[in-house]
Amino acid sequence: MKDLRANRWGYDFKENPAPPPTLRQTQRALSQEGKSVLALAPGDPPAAGYPPPQWLMDAVNQAMKDGRHGYRDTRTAELPIGIAKFEKEFSGVHYDPGDIFPVPSSTSAMVLCYLALLDEGDEIISPEPIYQQYSFFANYYKTKMVKTNSFEDDRWQPDLDAIRKAVTDKTKFIIINNPNNPSGAVYDDKTLKGLIDIAGENEIMIFSDEIYTFLTFDIPQATSVAKLAKDVPVMLSNGMSKLFNITGWGLGYLAYHDPEDKMPELRSAIRMLRGYCGRVASPVAVAAAYGYQNWKRAMEEVQPEVEDIRRRRDWVVKRIAEIDGINLTTPEGSMFGLPDCVPAHGDVWKDDVDFLVQLMKEELIGFVPGSNYYSLGHFRVGFLSSDENLRIGFDKLEKFMKRHT
Repeated sequence: MKDLRANRWGYDFKENPAPPPTLRQTQRALSQEGKSVLALAPGDPPAAGYPPPQWLMDAVNQAMKDGRHGYRDTRTAELPIGIAKFEKEFSGVHYDPGDIFPVPSSTSAMVLCYLALLDEGDEIISPEPIYQQYSFFANYYKTKMVKTNSFEDDRWQPDLDAIRKAVTDKTKFIIINNPNNPSGAVYDDKTLKGLIDIAGENEIMIFSDEIYTFLTFDIPQATSVAKLAKDVPVMLSNGMSKLFNITGWGLGYLAYHDPEDKMPELRSAIRMLRGYCGRVASPVAVAAAYGYQNWKRAMEEVQPEVEDIRRRRDWVVKRIAEIDGINLTTPEGSMFGLPDCVPAHGDVWKDDVDFLVQLMKEELIGFVPGSNYYSLGHFRVGFLSSDENLRIGFDKLEKFMKRHT
């Protein structure tokens, strides 16, 4: 039968008949041998033992009892009003509720932005490391993801000169993730103002993924770029998954900040296209409206989790400093860090995947390759792992490094 798969992805779909061993293949083979791999880069709070607030679960149950199951309920006006309240009180940014578009996830918000803005051949600029979905969907729409350097020795702050030089007449927007997954970087106001200046000079937009905005370790919160952008349009994505510990419920939003109304036609396009990104389940939408109206209560209840993550961050930073060949720039936010494995730059292992495959085979521990985020020679560690699992995992990592370097 002829190949019916879409050809718009921008790369050859044909599978390599003899693919190199990957982490997933390695883990599958170990599982078939009855061996279990200890994962040390999780990003799912409920799976790590952090449940949603009981009052939010009660709100979902009540919405179902009240018969809130219809199309109209998925787009209840209460939800964007609640989100606007949260953004105003938490981030200090005023959004008209009509400029807030609930979707099933923060990634769906990114897809909605891509749908509204991108044509084939357009370009997006993103400082590395990059959350892999940004590049994946850029590839899908046959656009070019232009990756620029960040300074690992300067808290992973982006190279603004490189971003400025990367702008062409095909550039549509700059995309950032702040706080960053996987590096844990938090962009300071100087960096954000620099990005705004570049966007303003070139009449392009900024897309800012701020799903971890509340999760910072050494400062109260990350600054939203929209707070500083007076005359540059900003599209912001956020959601309930991390703040309310409901990663499986499916609720994010795209917020459009354009105080000078420079792109009114874009607002109309987003409204029209939102349906292509799926609907939020109606009881969840109703409960989420209540949740955002009571976001301060959620913030108070999530603080023990934030303290756990901060404490584990501190422990991992200290522990890695004791392991020769592994370096870590101290993460300032999110729930991840991105250590650099120096021998995985071609000295002992050809790359980070080669390093992690051998580590998994010998020690039965698993991290996420930095190359997934265009940061070669690195690997992602998560601070949602339990204290005991982190201790076991890093003891094994140290033994492995001593054995091979």
